[in-house]
Amino acid sequence: MQEMEEPTIDERRRWWSFCYSITAMNKAKAACDRIAEHCEDWDHPLFEPLALAVHTFYSRPFLNSYGAGRLEATIVPEVQKGIHEWLTHFRSSFMAHTDATEDRWAGRVINEVVYYCAGEKMGFTTLYGRSPLSQYVDAGIHCSKMVEVFQAKLTEFYRDYGHLMPLEQGEYLLSLEPDSPTFRLGHITPDRDTFIYK
Repeated sequence: MQEMEEPTIDERRRWWSFCYSITAMNKAKAACDRIAEHCEDWDHPLFEPLALAVHTFYSRPFLNSYGAGRLEATIVPEVQKGIHEWLTHFRSSFMAHTDATEDRWAGRVINEVVYYCAGEKMGFTTLYGRSPLSQYVDAGIHCSKMVEVFQAKLTEFYRDYGHLMPLEQGEYLLSLEPDSPTFRLGHITPDRDTFIYK
């Protein structure tokens, strides 16, 4: 009997990236939906944490993942490049980082500390970019389209390696370790109790 050919480690990494990307896009889409449902303006207490979730989850597939790499922006359809740039730029410039240097898109510093005097109130605050709430509706639509793109790529893997998919009941880890089978039965879900913090 001929042995079934296993995917290469690079193919597994790509497979892993597309699966992870679908999860990330679905989370970004859910955050967009919550903004539309609950946030009538920027001052709503849920807006900032939900916007952070949108930009962070959306950007994950396009940032380096040690062990798996990253997806190139070329996978984003050309007509959607603008919204992709906005989502990833805001993540890197406002949401996850707070660089005090000139931003290449704005042509000026965009994260600033301001001292204010307003009647009896005085103090420091920070200024950062904001987008119209309607853009998060567009972002949700874009995330759904990206899920379709990633699903189409996964279909290619199923076509080539579907015969290797486990058929017995259980949860299987997609292994990225060299010289290991593609799937291993069982895994430990990471949580605070499984990490060692000093």
